Amino acid sequence: YPLDNHFYAAAPLDDDDYSGRFTAGYNIRENALYFAVEARDESILIARENPKFDSGDGCELYLDLPHDTQNTMMSQYHIHGDQSGVYNYGDARRVSTKELRVKAQRHANIHRYEWRIDVSAKTQGHLQLRPHMVFGMDTAILDKDADGSMTHMNWGATGYRHLSVSLGDILLAPPGAEPAARLTGHLRWDDGQALRRGRVVIRPQAHQPSWLATLTDAQGFFSVDLPAGHYKV
Repeated sequence: YPLDNHFYAAAPLDDDDYSGRFTAGYNIRENALYFAVEARDESILIARENPKFDSGDGCELYLDLPHDTQNTMMSQYHIHGDQSGVYNYGDARRVSTKELRVKAQRHANIHRYEWRIDVSAKTQGHLQLRPHMVFGMDTAILDKDADGSMTHMNWGATGYRHLSVSLGDILLAPPGAEPAARLTGHLRWDDGQALRRGRVVIRPQAHQPSWLATLTDAQGFFSVDLPAGHYKV
């Protein structure tokens, strides 16, 4: 999935200056989530001593797990430079380095970040991953160049990744599932006018507590890719 949402600071000049993507997976036996993030960067800058989010290149990860219907503050997993850690915001749901493993590889203008989140440790054993489960997620690339400019790129729709409502949604497909199909629709008011930026909630019938959401565009249309199955919209 592309990491192409420019949140703030300087915008990338071109694909050589920055391009990014990520993929996600899960292991039921380990009860763990895996994420791989890759970014092209023509100017690799690593802060070695006391690195911060704006002192060099890095990557951040945000998870809403369990997936709550109420908007909550999200804490942060991160790797700034070569140092990994967490940052807990005020009343946000707490995270810990106990559930976190992350490593970075950098060469030939490519950053690769590999994340593993132990869900049992994160939820104190209260949550077991299984197919059709949905959780909120966002990841961000922090790209600092030699000229001092800073670029923040992420996946979520708004970039305000400290709030759960701004995260993207990931649905765990069953092992061996067929390629995802696309669900599309159009929302209108009673007078026929398009419902812009309307929120569409989709619930997998195979896993009732789970849900995911998307927004309509300026013409009231929406589309989302889903594994084959039965859903309530």
